[in-house]
Formats: sequence, structure tokens, C-alpha cells
Amino acid sequence: MSVYSKIDNYILQEFGARLKKERVRQGLSQEDLAALSGLTRVSISKMENGDNFNFLTLIKVLRSLNKLDEIEKILGENKTDDLLDLFK
Repeated sequence: MSVYSKIDNYILQEFGARLKKERVRQGLSQEDLAALSGLTRVSISKMENGDNFNFLTLIKVLRSLNKLDEIEKILGENKTDDLLDLFK
């Protein structure tokens, strides 16, 4: 396994741990978050365990946790509202 693969796996593990912490902080079960996000409980569990997931899944989970504005940190200066304006 390359060093980059190890780093990628670490990032997924760390994200999963933080996702679980936030879910618990908000008083949500995996089933609750699954229902809010339109995902399955198994999908939430896999994310929390550091399994790979796609970007759309991330968006759904962040939206359900009222953390979608965190995407702005990834996108830089573009704001989510600016992106939504493209679809009006």
C-alpha cells in the first residue's frame, strides 16, 4: 500500500469519527440520520467506520446535519448560494 493510500484511509477514518461525534452531539441515531438524509443506516455506519463514499453522499449527510456550509471551505471563495443561483 502506498503512503498516499494510507493517508487517504486515515482521512476517511478521521472523517468517520468526526461524523459520528457530530451525529451523537446532535442526539441523532444512525437511523435518524439515515432518515433525514435519504440514505440507509448501513451507509451511515460505513461512513462512520471510514469506508469510502461518494461526494453526493457527503452533501446529503452534511445537509441533514445542518453543516452544508462547510462545503464552502472546500470550494474556496465560491459560496453555496452562488452555486444555487446557477440553477434558478
